[in-house]
Amino acid sequence: MIEQDLKELWDIDLSDSVLGAVEDANGVNFRTRLDLTRRYFNAGVLLLNLDRFRQVGLIKKVTRYLESNRERILCHDQDILNGLFNDQYKEIPLKWNVNNIMYRPTIDMKHIYSDQDAIVARKNPGIIHFTGNKPWHWGWIPHPLADEYWKYLKYTEFYSCAKRDFALSKIMPVHVAWIKSNFKEAMNKLENYFSL
Repeated sequence: MIEQDLKELWDIDLSDSVLGAVEDANGVNFRTRLDLTRRYFNAGVLLLNLDRFRQVGLIKKVTRYLESNRERILCHDQDILNGLFNDQYKEIPLKWNVNNIMYRPTIDMKHIYSDQDAIVARKNPGIIHFTGNKPWHWGWIPHPLADEYWKYLKYTEFYSCAKRDFALSKIMPVHVAWIKSNFKEAMNKLENYFSL
């Protein structure tokens, strides 16, 4: 959910970095699993340097990395992007990817963000990223900003067909099957896009 003017995000200078991202709240564990040297970033909100993406030959690198690390990849594109660009990304301010863990008072995030960074991001988020418990999933712990999500959705043409999902377990296998059956086609489309 976008809460601030994206111009500030857009204007962040990435210099020679391939992308800009916020550290993932579970990054300490994920970094170890992938043997990464730097912090593990969350791929839910990315600021991309498209010139650098085109230069690095993204599609071939993704395919090679996936084939070499298939057994270690749990977080799909996020793991792959971290594996490929962990030393080529710029950390952007936390407010541009405020996810669910930021609203859990029992989680100790001192190893990730300073208390001040977390307070500022929670009070004045740029983008709220619904990770884990989504506002449209019933039966999960409700997100503290779920009502705001539904309020904004009412202003769209999608509100009339929006349903709260009672059965996430029925949806996930469909997504996985679609990804498996369309992976090569999607990679070809991406390769064409990034080779412009």
